[in-house]
Amino acid sequence: MMAAVGPGAGSVLLSVSSSLSARRAPKRYSTGITVAELKCKLELVVGSPASCMELELYSAEDEPLGRLDCDEALLGSYPLGDGCRLH
Repeated sequence: MMAAVGPGAGSVLLSVSSSLSARRAPKRYSTGITVAELKCKLELVVGSPASCMELELYSAEDEPLGRLDCDEALLGSYPLGDGCRLH
């Protein structure tokens, strides 16, 4: 078994929801990508351009954890874990 190396070397399983659809999609993302990179990956999932996205993070219990509002920040710098919802 190999250990994760370097900052952001892990991944997280998020439930992705959108105002454009009632459907939720489970997706795994690297915690080492930036919020801007995440938005680009989400374009195909939610059907909205990255430039129009405002991301909100919710706990697995659906409690609000805040906005992902810094495009340069790493996804792993936010308080998230498997089962959190990204809207």
